[in-house]
Amino acid sequence: MDSYPEFSIPPASGIPGTGTGIDGQAGRQMAGEVQKKVDRPVEKEDLVRAGLIILRKLNTEEISYLYRVGRQDSCTREELIRSREILLNKLSEDDIRTLRTIGAKYGKPLRILDPNVKLK
Repeated sequence: MDSYPEFSIPPASGIPGTGTGIDGQAGRQMAGEVQKKVDRPVEKEDLVRAGLIILRKLNTEEISYLYRVGRQDSCTREELIRSREILLNKLSEDDIRTLRTIGAKYGKPLRILDPNVKLK
């Protein structure tokens, strides 16, 4: 990730309520993949805000699942349903609003966070 070589996700010990083992290298890799998906640089503040929401609310297994599904070129309806269930059951309305605002800023409406949108 050339735009933010110093970017790293804080260690799990510094984030109350998380049991994740995501290190700086994984954080840089994820940030780089996010930038590829939006096809432009992403502000470090936005990466940190979104990352902290996910790290604080989801466990390691949930994060790994969402990451794995998100990296695929396409996913099944079942994967979309499970992803939506994880996110909507764990994130607060404020978290969802924040993530959708960040997504919209980069041209990604994050429809998966809208329970009224039918999944294909």
